Amino acid sequence: LVFYSVIRNRKFTILAIIPAGLAALWTLGTIFWSGQELNLVTVLSPIFVVVMGAADGLHYTSHFRNNMTRWSSRRRLTLETLRMVGMPIFLTTITTMAGFASLTWTGVLPMRQMGIFVSLGIGYAGVLSLFFLPAVLSRVELPPKPQRTQRSRLTECILAAQKHRTPIIVAFLVIVAVSAYQIPRIEVVSNQLMFFKENSPIRQTFDKVEKYFGGALPLTGEIVSDRGTDTLRDYNFADEILETERELERIPGVKSATSLFDMIAGLNEMATGENDYPENPLIVQRFLMQIDEDIETWVSDDGLRMMIMTEDLDSLDIDRLEEFVAEHPDIRVISGMPVLFDEMNKLVVQSQIQSLGLALVLIFLILLVTIRKLKAALVALIPIVITIAAILGMLVISKFYLNVLTANLSAISIGVGVDYSIHLISGIYYFQKQGLDRKKSIDSALASVSRPVLANAFGLAIGMSALFFSPLRIHMQAASVMWVAMVVSSTAALLLIPIFYSEVHK
Repeated sequence: LVFYSVIRNRKFTILAIIPAGLAALWTLGTIFWSGQELNLVTVLSPIFVVVMGAADGLHYTSHFRNNMTRWSSRRRLTLETLRMVGMPIFLTTITTMAGFASLTWTGVLPMRQMGIFVSLGIGYAGVLSLFFLPAVLSRVELPPKPQRTQRSRLTECILAAQKHRTPIIVAFLVIVAVSAYQIPRIEVVSNQLMFFKENSPIRQTFDKVEKYFGGALPLTGEIVSDRGTDTLRDYNFADEILETERELERIPGVKSATSLFDMIAGLNEMATGENDYPENPLIVQRFLMQIDEDIETWVSDDGLRMMIMTEDLDSLDIDRLEEFVAEHPDIRVISGMPVLFDEMNKLVVQSQIQSLGLALVLIFLILLVTIRKLKAALVALIPIVITIAAILGMLVISKFYLNVLTANLSAISIGVGVDYSIHLISGIYYFQKQGLDRKKSIDSALASVSRPVLANAFGLAIGMSALFFSPLRIHMQAASVMWVAMVVSSTAALLLIPIFYSEVHK
């Protein structure tokens, strides 16, 4: 519906979407052909390919339709349309691929897989838009030529906004300032249970386990012992371990620590009323015979296991646990899902910094090599920097988290959002080559690309809105991030870039 509002022809609207649809199908085929399985992140790959790959088809088809009023020859019509949007489509394809490809250098496997498969999918869509779509449009029966009309209200609004440069600049500076203030407060959470909504049966079951069993995500520690269960008969060693466990329980986030030593001490209290570990090895042996069936679960190959129940354990508490293990040689290691989640958090932050920096550098180099204008390459990055700040600020304000998927989207928004800058800058240079002066080139470029850019931005956001109906909270967060990314990047490109070009050329 969004694309139809721009093209205003059902046949052309369907043709504009076909490259993205075929690309998504080929992406799924590539995933399964490579022997990979869909996971929480890669299942979104075809959706990203459809909503992002459709941009190239929309731009080509809309410009082809507009050019029908100028040329009647199909060959001339195709050549002129490719001359106008061929290079921008090529650039937007490789820059979007670069945004996703930056994820392949991360240490998080799902992020790396998504970066590979979506990059390929965007490449498929770009090739189809540059070769398949022009070939089809040069052969299908063309609809009646669209009538030349006055500029749309949307275009008039964009052009009118250019007269109010100070409020525009102030508005985007406010976005950057608010985001810069909020970003240090961002939280990184990779706990997969937080991916589910509050009313999810999985979350409700987890909360019940936490309430009635004292914890659903326990940690496992290993007590150093080369004598196996014989260590249990050593009273002095047992006393040291029990003291270590009580010290461990004083760490914030640790609710209790339990081992075979605690079980024997408990049995001794039940039998004798003494709250102490039995000194007599024969008594210990008798108690061990009572729990013989459960002993194997508490014994490892080179030590004895300890079960640690947690409560509101955070990253600082896990750091304290690591320091505790380093200070106590009788405890070899403490591991479990909370520790795994904490490591994921660190990887996500590290990957976020790497992928954002790499994506910006790749896109800048691509633009510099292809456009061969340093100014254009730098200007194209301005809306993207603002968009990244807005996304990270939104995550804090909305109380979302930086996780394996929202971290992806920050890097992805670079490759997607720069598309709008490329189309506008390319349009300005195209009309300058046609002999128009500075102001008319900017106005003509805005009139030509504003509707396709905004239609693509809101089409992407509306397409991703399907994720609001997902049972996963992480998918809802992804849709929210894409709304912010598309709105900010498209409006920043259409409103800020013309101001820059007008000021520079004065």
